Amino acid sequence: MIYVIVFILGLYGISYLAVCYIEGEKVFVHKRSPLASQALSDWLQKWQVAHGALPKNSAELPQYKFYTAIIGKILSLSRQYGGSFKEGIWQWREGIAKDQQFDQEIKGVMHSGYAQFVMFILITWGFIYLAQHIAKLSIDSLFYYVIASLQFIGFALFPIVFKLREKKAFLSFTYFFQTLYTLKSLSKIGLPSSKVLKEARIENIEASKNSELRLVKDRILEMVRIYQQKGLALSDECQILLGELWFIRQHELRKFKKLMEAVKFMILFFFFVPAYFIFLFGLTQGLMIDF
Repeated sequence: MIYVIVFILGLYGISYLAVCYIEGEKVFVHKRSPLASQALSDWLQKWQVAHGALPKNSAELPQYKFYTAIIGKILSLSRQYGGSFKEGIWQWREGIAKDQQFDQEIKGVMHSGYAQFVMFILITWGFIYLAQHIAKLSIDSLFYYVIASLQFIGFALFPIVFKLREKKAFLSFTYFFQTLYTLKSLSKIGLPSSKVLKEARIENIEASKNSELRLVKDRILEMVRIYQQKGLALSDECQILLGELWFIRQHELRKFKKLMEAVKFMILFFFFVPAYFIFLFGLTQGLMIDF
């Protein structure tokens, strides 16, 4: 029996480490730093109110997604060319807050899946414990290995599928947000349009094949064409497109949640439910042997 316990603990330990690695989290950390998004938002607020000195590079800023790199670049260019973007900081903070809320909803979907799987694991092994130690029924150790293996595969498969589908659904939005925030901020500083467009990475927008963003893509490319000809600030148009992106992303998030519910059901149906029925089969076999 000790070998079975070691095998089970080993499988769940490996699955836990795999999940932490896939989620990009530090595993053996007990004290966590404040949320990166909140730290960056707080820094922007303090800098705006206190009129603090500009940091020498983006490494001094709290790191959060693409925002830190863009803010660092804008601060650097503002220092070089004498421009300022302080009047638009509240809009940056609004975007960071929405991204923070989005991240929390994504994590909520993933953690709800873990909770369901853990519940099935506890139910299955709880009944196994009762059968062995309360009812004194003998079950072949082979059933334990099969049950643990099925649960391990299902538990480890979920975050892999989750992250692949998340990347497919939302990676394009990151490129679009990055481009629009860059255009919105740099077009006001007075830089040459070629420099602004280079920093905005328009090529990522041109390469996007996301059908849900096709209309936004066309509007951005048209806006860029006019900007190249006239060199006007793009703040208002970018803000409209940012609002459209947030709306579309929330719509995609609802679709993603429904998809993940289906994925959780499939994993439960093909891995956790069979593991429970294998236990029942082993229990039945044990009863026949005992009697």
